[in-house]
Amino acid sequence: MNINDKAKSKEEIRRERLLNGSLIPSAKKMQKDLNILAFQKEDYIVKNGERDYVAIFSLKLIEYPSLNFNSLASLLCANLAQRFRISSFYQKVDKKLKDLYFLSIFFHEDAYYIVHDELEKLKNGLFPVLTKYGFQIAPLSLSDIFVFWNLNMNSEMLSLDAKNIFSSQNYTSYFEKPKLKKKEKIIFEYKDNYCVALKLQSMAPETKGFPFENFKDFHKIFFTSDTWKMTEDDMKVYDRILRSSFYSYKNEKNIELVNFSVSLILMDLDRDRLLRSLDSLYSKCEENGYILSPCFDEEENCFYSLSSFGIIRYLNMHTTELKQAVSFYEEK
Repeated sequence: MNINDKAKSKEEIRRERLLNGSLIPSAKKMQKDLNILAFQKEDYIVKNGERDYVAIFSLKLIEYPSLNFNSLASLLCANLAQRFRISSFYQKVDKKLKDLYFLSIFFHEDAYYIVHDELEKLKNGLFPVLTKYGFQIAPLSLSDIFVFWNLNMNSEMLSLDAKNIFSSQNYTSYFEKPKLKKKEKIIFEYKDNYCVALKLQSMAPETKGFPFENFKDFHKIFFTSDTWKMTEDDMKVYDRILRSSFYSYKNEKNIELVNFSVSLILMDLDRDRLLRSLDSLYSKCEENGYILSPCFDEEENCFYSLSSFGIIRYLNMHTTELKQAVSFYEEK
């Protein structure tokens, strides 16, 4: 018996063991190829590491046709200790940009019962707050996760059964790592699209909000941002490292810090149009205080991670002020 179990009742110990035992292992090939180790079918949780778990939700804004990222980011940063990813998928249909939005919440815990309890707290705490502010949030079932993942990878909306995918080798034709054909230095080909993979390299101290209006120039876009609020202990370590490097450094205002990452896949059926739109986006980003750079030699990992809502890991984290990360979404 674990020494911590002595302070718990038999009912608590039994409950924790039942929850930990409710994880269903995935097929060995899936564990090896995708690092998806197990899943939990009631909570719709995917275990994608020894201590890593992810829950994925669809997002809509009830009152307005498009999502107000600024309000959403502020609410999530204020209420979430876990790393979270906002995933946005845009595609031009009949000259109009159609959009889908998702929220991934990542848990790093020693046992599954802790993840379950944290998720219950969010359902009773954060989610009602999001609803109050006009956001509609709904969990993706395990089958839905694979339906949308396949849609991102193959541009097909198919009916997929998670049970069959997790327990067999059938996933390989849908979710194997994308084979990207490199055409030029930063352009690669996937299916019928010319593509560019980008990441946020740096942000100026004063920014004007990311130029989302430029997205209308592209045929298809995968866009994600990851945010992880630093704990007090993390901030102390960060301060200590900076003080050791810069003697005069002192965080006198106790500024809240986050780790922040942004990645994009931009696609178009026409190569020249892609390059023209890319030049325009670069210019507007620089004007607004952002520097983007290509994901050299990481294009496949970036594409794989963005299409899978972060189940496949790819990050490019920077430490920045909380208010600066939130201002990324300000609409100007």
